[in-house]
Amino acid sequence: MDHDILLEQLRALVEPSDFLFSLLRERVRFVYQEDRDGAAPAHTARRGIPFGTAAACLFANVHLTGLDRSLEAVPALSLFRYADDILLVSGSREAAETGRRILDDGLAALRLRSKPSHERQFAFGAATPETPGFEGTDRLRHLGLEFRADGVTRLSRDKFRKICNRFRFAFRRQSGLLRRTQDPLKRAAQLVRLSREVLERGIRNVAIIDYYLRHVDDEAQLRLLDRWLAEEVLAIAFTDGHRKGLFRRLSFRRLREMGLPSLVHRRRLIRHGHVDSTFLAWRTTRISRGSGGAAVRPEGRPNGAGAKAFSPDPEAAVANAS
Repeated sequence: MDHDILLEQLRALVEPSDFLFSLLRERVRFVYQEDRDGAAPAHTARRGIPFGTAAACLFANVHLTGLDRSLEAVPALSLFRYADDILLVSGSREAAETGRRILDDGLAALRLRSKPSHERQFAFGAATPETPGFEGTDRLRHLGLEFRADGVTRLSRDKFRKICNRFRFAFRRQSGLLRRTQDPLKRAAQLVRLSREVLERGIRNVAIIDYYLRHVDDEAQLRLLDRWLAEEVLAIAFTDGHRKGLFRRLSFRRLREMGLPSLVHRRRLIRHGHVDSTFLAWRTTRISRGSGGAAVRPEGRPNGAGAKAFSPDPEAAVANAS
């Protein structure tokens, strides 16, 4: 990402004299070291943004919004973008090729390049003479989800493992407590409690898992996750590995009665609106408590025409927005 272009885009949104612009400029021209032990000298980046930081998606959205608008103007073309991950979908070959040209030209204008290994042109179903240059496929992976040509949406293989690992990590963090508990049934009860905390209390865990549950509709795959979780609980409780015979000692029905959560059930609750996004609820609570429920504005500011969305004259910006 070209820093000069990004900073010019930010100037259109934030007054350069505003302290917020100084903070944004520091994040754009970030300082980094090439080794982890701190022995190498620090460098100031001239290109790129540090993905994984809180501001990365913001900068990507500011940088690519103009390209979004150009692509959205193409008839019969749908755009889906998250940060720098872009998907164009169309039932028309002509629209798809037009979108590809606009995308290539837009990236070039921003001095960006796309890795050829990260690009795919495909058509759902087998390739036909009417779709030369498009790879035939019956499934598509995007943002951790696998979309199939038959309309089913599943977890991709790596995201399936990622959800499993959320529970594994929670169990490992309490491995000392579990080892000190001699009774397998009591260990199972502790593991059930930890499983519920993963789905109900950890902000990061809940946000990640609920995002996928909100979009997945393959309940057969979620039943496999439920089965895996039950087997993992039994394997740790009885210290005897993943063996189906352990269900004779503590049945799946009994685990559910003890409170073992079900991803199938949680998905249904989410889809019917009975489970709110814990992350958004938490953020709303924190913001409300921090501000006392009212926005604070400086007094005596003149109303100015043409104020930016972020400027030293907030009343002017609000007046323009209204």
